[in-house]
Amino acid sequence: MIELNAQRTITNPIRCSGRASDGPNSSAPFAIVFVELAAASNSASEFTIEYDEPECVNQAGSEYPDSEEVAYFVSGAARGVKDAAAHYETLGVSLRGLQARIVKLVAHEIDSTERAFWSAAKNAMAACLINVQK
Repeated sequence: MIELNAQRTITNPIRCSGRASDGPNSSAPFAIVFVELAAASNSASEFTIEYDEPECVNQAGSEYPDSEEVAYFVSGAARGVKDAAAHYETLGVSLRGLQARIVKLVAHEIDSTERAFWSAAKNAMAACLINVQK
């Protein structure tokens, strides 16, 4: 089991973003998720994720208008962070002492889906985890 030294190496939260789009060369993402990874107050605590009421905006930066859709987007993003964490743990990386928080979502008013936010959140969480020293 690989232990991440979060208590010693994360003095400030690590903020990363992930995106999902319709192709690798697309300039218009369907979803962007910003995740913060920080050391928990107890280094022995289980990995936790907070996702209550992250900011959700459209691509112009205005508040996303449909609260029902936002709930689906948040649900997808939370599952993406959890799935990325579970993947790392199956690889033998312990995430004890870490906590993640979904900070912000950027949605496309026509093309965004729950699955797009799931994918974007997995990418964001993976980007955060590679920045934690072993």
